[in-house]
Amino acid sequence: MSVVDGSFSVEVTVDDGRGGNATAATTVNVLPQVEPRPQREPTAALWLLALVVVAAIGLALLWPRIRSRLGGE
Repeated sequence: MSVVDGSFSVEVTVDDGRGGNATAATTVNVLPQVEPRPQREPTAALWLLALVVVAAIGLALLWPRIRSRLGGE
């Protein structure tokens, strides 16, 4: 058995006692164990960004009405 680049291979040969044998081989990839990242609550900066986006969308939708009330065309 050898470990190379995160994988190992195994080869097994079995003698049946009557002059014959069987060979089996396999390779297994070993992935490093990764710790799951804990989920975090949205930060204040993210909430502020969401508020700015919603305000910009609201202003864009209401702009024609605001302009007409201010005496624009």
